[in-house]
Amino acid sequence: MFRKLRLKLIVIHLSLIGLMLLSTFIGINWHMNRQVQNRSLALLHNAVQDVDALRTRFSAMDQSNLFYLLIDEHEEVIEKSPNAPHHYEEILSRTLKENKEKGNLRYEEYDLWFIRTEVEGNIMYLFQRNEGNRMMLTSLKETTFIIGAISAVFALLISVVMANRAIRPIVSAWEKQQSFVSDASHELRTPLATLSINLEAVLDSPDETVAEQSEWLINMQNEITRMKNLVNDLLLLARMDEKHENLSRESINLSQLLIKASNPFILMMEEKEITFEQKIEKDVEILGIENHLHQLIIILLDNAIKHTPSNGMISLQLKSSKEKISIVVKDTGVGISKEHQEHIFERFYRADTARNRTSGGAGLGLSIAKTIVNNHKGKLHVESAVGSGTTFEILLPKS
Repeated sequence: MFRKLRLKLIVIHLSLIGLMLLSTFIGINWHMNRQVQNRSLALLHNAVQDVDALRTRFSAMDQSNLFYLLIDEHEEVIEKSPNAPHHYEEILSRTLKENKEKGNLRYEEYDLWFIRTEVEGNIMYLFQRNEGNRMMLTSLKETTFIIGAISAVFALLISVVMANRAIRPIVSAWEKQQSFVSDASHELRTPLATLSINLEAVLDSPDETVAEQSEWLINMQNEITRMKNLVNDLLLLARMDEKHENLSRESINLSQLLIKASNPFILMMEEKEITFEQKIEKDVEILGIENHLHQLIIILLDNAIKHTPSNGMISLQLKSSKEKISIVVKDTGVGISKEHQEHIFERFYRADTARNRTSGGAGLGLSIAKTIVNNHKGKLHVESAVGSGTTFEILLPKS
């Protein structure tokens, strides 16, 4: 599929470049032909203005690219210039057949421009040999052909490079989509399989009470909750992937939002004996989407709690400068190794030590966080070392 698309892009690009080059070369050759024609006819026109001077010129110097034939009313040659070619009668015959005041005539090796004028009751045809100009035009055509061939080779190379560049994001998007579908299917398959097993266990004992089968029912409820959370996360990502510019933004007191979002986690940290430190600057305002920013803080705090052992510490900081707002979530947890850090924002990605199924996540949280930050035209950075903890810093523009 992508090979055909790449080939189409190359063909289209080559066709456009070829059409442009062809138009340019045709235009150049047409312009040069017109220049030669106009120059030759102008020379002939000026020469016939003074026939006596023209005759004197030929008597003084018979080597010229001009020659003339003077004919009477019976179209018989009564005078010719000394340098007239020996085929002058055939040339005259072909010129008379043209029946034009001026024009171009080709005969054997001759390429002639001519003009007709009256001289003392007779007709004079003045000719200019055009072999030199013809050779120049032929040389120009050969040169443009060579340049065109070289340009075509370069155009092919450029087309291949441009096609590869153009198709790269398409291939990447396709691969991500395929991976996304595969990962989502896998994530849904596991709870569905667990539900099926537990449901079979319940159906195998129809005489038992609900209380007696509570273990299987609780398992099913947990798996349904897992699927519900996964579907909600997928829907949230899908909505944020759409035109986020159309989402309504409003002025938000970010200081209050951080306090509100962190309050539900305080009890969880106390139960796990984790010290929670807050350094939140007061009345920091930002233009954004409140529920998305709220979700962002929840994701980062939830991630910190899951991977911070007892007696650890988590800090939440907010500070503001003239142009930027900084939110920092720092923990003393297990940390993330360097080889995993560049992948942790990918959908369904789990680092072995930092993100795993036992923590209950599907690997979508940090991907959602990254998308929220991007939609607010901000940046999300991570610094971490195994055994030393992890720091997430969010930089957001004020407007």
